[in-house]
Amino acid sequence: QADITQGAKVLVMAPNDSTVGTQIQALAQSKGVKLISYDRATFTGTNTYYVSFDNVQVGKLIGQGFKDCLTAWNVASPKVFTLNGGEDTDPNAIDFAKGYNSVVWGDSVPQETVGKTANGATLVGDQVAPAWDNSKGQTIFQQQYTARPEINATIEAN
Repeated sequence: QADITQGAKVLVMAPNDSTVGTQIQALAQSKGVKLISYDRATFTGTNTYYVSFDNVQVGKLIGQGFKDCLTAWNVASPKVFTLNGGEDTDPNAIDFAKGYNSVVWGDSVPQETVGKTANGATLVGDQVAPAWDNSKGQTIFQQQYTARPEINATIEAN
């Protein structure tokens, strides 16, 4: 806000969530400021540009790293729980999941079907931590691990 008030013509932002991004975008638009949204898309207004990574590729790297760890650590018959953050508020999270699910399970989907098997691994749970909320994610994981003590592998994007 201070940058806009002080006369910025272009602003690069990395908002924590889409609500904050929308607020910044509205202020920038009202002052004629061009906005570059870095790594979190803001889908409102005008004069807004978006710069990010290839988030499906990021997810594929997460998936390959997960598989490499299973092999390196000799995890027999992996019972996998997946906890992805932000799929409800962040398109990047959806792309991460599509990437790692394509590598681990063979399906480029945001949420995989529980019970899916591939390469000796079984998916025992797949949930979302709403809005990238770490405390909710912790609670979800603890509840799942208590309910399914056979979990011996987990994929958690970010």
